[in-house]
Amino acid sequence: MKRGEIYIIQIPFATGREMRKNRPGVVVSGGELEGRGLLQVVLCSGSSEHGIVTHVPIGGLQKPSVAMCEHLYTVDRSRIGALAGRCAEAEMAEIDRVLGIVLGLGG
Repeated sequence: MKRGEIYIIQIPFATGREMRKNRPGVVVSGGELEGRGLLQVVLCSGSSEHGIVTHVPIGGLQKPSVAMCEHLYTVDRSRIGALAGRCAEAEMAEIDRVLGIVLGLGG
């Protein structure tokens, strides 16, 4: 599994404002976590909400979607389902930029 690939993430339970159903997730972690059986993903939505600063439009799925960078999850590999698509390099660069904002790493 490589950065930028989009897999279906199994979400069996949720609380509060967490995502409540299985959905695509963009792999954002590097290979360092794979030896521990973990991946970091940003969950995606087919919602057409516009103007949300933490959402990055992506085109690697069956329909136009957004990567919701505020929904960054570390998941066990057992939650990873089928390969659903792949982000373009420019999309990954924007996801990285927005993750920096979400995590308070920006300048």
